[in-house]
Amino acid sequence: MPLDHEQKVAVRAAVAARYAKVADRPGRGFKYPTGVAGMAGLGYGQGLISELPSGVADFFCGVGNPFSLGPLGFGQTILDVGCGVGVDTLVAAGMVGEQGLAVGLDPSPDMLGRARENLAAAGAERAVLVRADAEDIPLADASVDVVISNGAMNLVVDKDLALAGIWRVLRPGGALRVADQILVREPDACPLDPVLTWLR
Repeated sequence: MPLDHEQKVAVRAAVAARYAKVADRPGRGFKYPTGVAGMAGLGYGQGLISELPSGVADFFCGVGNPFSLGPLGFGQTILDVGCGVGVDTLVAAGMVGEQGLAVGLDPSPDMLGRARENLAAAGAERAVLVRADAEDIPLADASVDVVISNGAMNLVVDKDLALAGIWRVLRPGGALRVADQILVREPDACPLDPVLTWLR
């Protein structure tokens, strides 16, 4: 059942409030391994983790490893939807090299603030950050080789609109690598109750 305008506003506000706290305190409120332990458990490998500046991996809260399907290509343009504090954006920037570009997109000003600090600490010149919702990706048509998203699509209110935007920005033959959580039971009477409770 589609959400009405007020419900969409409520979900977006709850997401913003939760991730303001996450940007301040890594690992806060998650029921799965985060930080370095989370990255290691998801197979990032010590090489990738050690390339990150000190403390950056502590803020990792992904649910999968979009790089487990193989490395990204040198010179590619990558879009990280729901980049959070930029951990995967930094990994992607390292893989695509000086001729490539990694774009991190997130609606949370708090998470992007932390991401800017992380990118600056890494000296990542071929990584940029964009504040935007996944439903409104401000990139040109067919401008991206690979879209990654790690634990963010479940937070997107209008997934159909977000996916349409992702297909629009992908080049022909491009790839989408998504790791996420899914609901494995029917929601209660109000579909927002479990979502808003988790986000608090």
